[in-house]
Amino acid sequence: MEPLAEVVAHLPYYGPCTCTATCISLLTAPPGSSGSSMIQLERDGMDIVWLSLDPFRTTITDIEVLDGRDLGPDAQQFG
Repeated sequence: MEPLAEVVAHLPYYGPCTCTATCISLLTAPPGSSGSSMIQLERDGMDIVWLSLDPFRTTITDIEVLDGRDLGPDAQQFG
């Protein structure tokens, strides 16, 4: 298995999720591809990123950034 950083570096980008106006997920697979599996990445004991996986747990389908930046569909630019 490749290190996670290498996998993430090569993910495609399908834009911000538009499921709600406040969703902060970045799609790395076509809309509707996400499953119920998730990997939580922490820093200092706090979740900072959630990686959603497809039902087979082989593909990262979206990335949710939990560090306070507004990455939703109405965001003007990435901070």
